[in-house]
Amino acid sequence: MNKIASYLDADLIAFLDVQSRDDALRSLVELAHSKDKISDTKEFYNAIIDRESIVSTGIGMAVAHP
Repeated sequence: MNKIASYLDADLIAFLDVQSRDDALRSLVELAHSKDKISDTKEFYNAIIDRESIVSTGIGMAVAHP
């Protein structure tokens, strides 16, 4: 059985001090870009916003898996 940790990249786990969902998403997009995981930050951010409009990725207690 695989554990969730086997799918995570420790460099992309972040504890953010932000005031809004959009600020958190922007910060995570920038983090992914800084680690060369994505090339087009605008396109990726827009895709996340589109996904969030379908259903929130928030789990609760300020935790999400966008």
